[in-house]
Amino acid sequence: MLARLWERLTRVIILTTIALQGIFNPSNLTTIARGQPAVWRRGDLDVAFRRVTSPRYVDGATELTVLHRDVTEENSSWLVQFDHFASAWEIAGILANGDEQGFSSSLVKSSANRYRGVVDPIARTSSQSLVSVANNLTAAVESLVRKLERLVGIDREHFESLGVLRYQPGEYYKLHHDVGARAMRGVRLLSGMLYLSNVAQGGATGFPVLGTSVQPRPGRLVLWANTLSAAPRQRHMWMIHEALTVREGTKYGVNVWINS
Repeated sequence: MLARLWERLTRVIILTTIALQGIFNPSNLTTIARGQPAVWRRGDLDVAFRRVTSPRYVDGATELTVLHRDVTEENSSWLVQFDHFASAWEIAGILANGDEQGFSSSLVKSSANRYRGVVDPIARTSSQSLVSVANNLTAAVESLVRKLERLVGIDREHFESLGVLRYQPGEYYKLHHDVGARAMRGVRLLSGMLYLSNVAQGGATGFPVLGTSVQPRPGRLVLWANTLSAAPRQRHMWMIHEALTVREGTKYGVNVWINS
């Protein structure tokens, strides 16, 4: 009981500190995209994560780790890690696609236009290459997209382009929330980070409110829901995260964003 109270108090302190620093404004964490059709309804988040974490569902080659699960309250939260989710062939294929498209500076949300990001070297310093999931996919990328569809139970029509990322030494992405970013339609229900490389030092994905971080490993996928189980059009404040600074080596990964 005391441990639970301490955990809640710690989260309140962290969120309050972040708000005071101006990273995001909690008053803006209200309903979003009221007019959009819903992929998930009340409670579907929990159903989906219970399904993907069931022993019957997880592929025998994939190692599942539930990094965080809180289902004691109405608005539950999940952070799930799948090791060996992507094969070496799929990793090589999507990296080749990224190189072919070319890398440019990663963008962050623009207050002037929700569909157009801007370069902000204070908040985000990585480079990215967008790989469409709509058509003309290579065999390796098609294989990866099919795996993702099966995992989340949502058709690729609701996927944004895969964001192939490159972080060189000294680069990072400061604390942010994926809802309210440049989602092209609806709400970003789910986010995933698929790591394509090891990193010699640094480069983890940190979730400060959850008190955990994920270290890059080739083929490792970490998946989380951005919204509340009880209200899928509202941000879950606990799911703010950051790409910690790469100290040594180059980090490659893929942003996976799935919309309502």
